[in-house]
Amino acid sequence: MERLARFPVNELSIKAEREQLLHARFVAFDGKSDQGDIKGRLAPAGSDRILGIPQYDTADPKAEPAPDPNDLTLRTDAVRSGSIAWVRAGEEIDAEDELAVGAGGKAIKADAAVAASVGTGVVGENNAITWTANEPGPEGSDLTVAILNTGKGKALSVDVDGDDIIVTAATNEVGAGEITSTAAQVEAAILEHDVASQLVTASNTGASTGAGVVKAVAETPLAGGTDSATAVAKAFTGGDLDDYLEVELY
Repeated sequence: MERLARFPVNELSIKAEREQLLHARFVAFDGKSDQGDIKGRLAPAGSDRILGIPQYDTADPKAEPAPDPNDLTLRTDAVRSGSIAWVRAGEEIDAEDELAVGAGGKAIKADAAVAASVGTGVVGENNAITWTANEPGPEGSDLTVAILNTGKGKALSVDVDGDDIIVTAATNEVGAGEITSTAAQVEAAILEHDVASQLVTASNTGASTGAGVVKAVAETPLAGGTDSATAVAKAFTGGDLDDYLEVELY
């Protein structure tokens, strides 16, 4: 396996949990698995308790049928404090900038306000959506999103009630009604809605294509919005959005 970390320190093996771990993103600790190994997920925006950076993509932990929990493809190596590694830029970064965790586990400047965000769906099913508040700061954490199945024969629609963004998914006439809206269609519906589009941006998460059909999601708050974020690393190299930065983890 190719190492992205130049000088790994306290290297760990972690098990993907809750969402696919993406190449060169900040990772948060999420307890231990039944096998006793470390569990990890993408660190939420604004997090100051990162586990490190995963060094290669894992398989989708939410695949159906469920994967073998002992399958090594569900595990990845991460590096911790003191390591020199690579992380994806969430905005334009200059060398020597102190870095914080932004949306999707990407790196942002530590003195920048952080927009609240939340993820729904599964990357491996191509229905994963990242919902990000358009206004950075703690107020974005007041927003919620929901995707509803309200019965058969429904058309896709979006409604906003105060801070609550409610997507009614399109359904067919089978049984009680199966959802037919794809993630891409939901994202387009948000973009076209006069109010919802002013509150949030809905976009594909990581490698998700948006072609997968979404599942119902209960009312879920966005989280991680702050006026400024705690520095967790320092940039050795600069770059633009989605470039890879060489960084040192604090």
